Amino acid sequence: MPYRKSRKSHYQLKDDFRLAHDREPNRVEIFKIGRCKELPDGNEQWVDDESRSRYERMIQLSTPSLDTESGSTPISAEEAFVSVMGKDRSGRIRCGGSRETCRTWYGTGEGSSSTNYQQQISNIENTLRMEVEELRTEARRRDS
Repeated sequence: MPYRKSRKSHYQLKDDFRLAHDREPNRVEIFKIGRCKELPDGNEQWVDDESRSRYERMIQLSTPSLDTESGSTPISAEEAFVSVMGKDRSGRIRCGGSRETCRTWYGTGEGSSSTNYQQQISNIENTLRMEVEELRTEARRRDS
């Protein structure tokens, strides 16, 4: 996929983002910074339509839906990135920088699949806890 800022490394993009926002950017934000230019009139100029559609899909996956009946729960930005762009292969971490490997990105002994799996389990457990608590609250209200 083409990049907008061919002379700036991912590390420079991350540093610029940190200075502007006082926090570490996630890979979805790095993806957008590298492929989208903010114009003075407030519009965005993407390098191609595929980049724009992939970014919109990542945002859609990680943003809570207003339609409560759809049953879809938002996922983390990292999970959204991996589901749209695909799993990282050894020696290549997309939007991570040239020095990043699976070991440096995910930690020793962990790959993207085990990290994502543990994160998915945690997200599901949290969602179930919230649903159980809501049902208990509703049952108490009905009993009263």
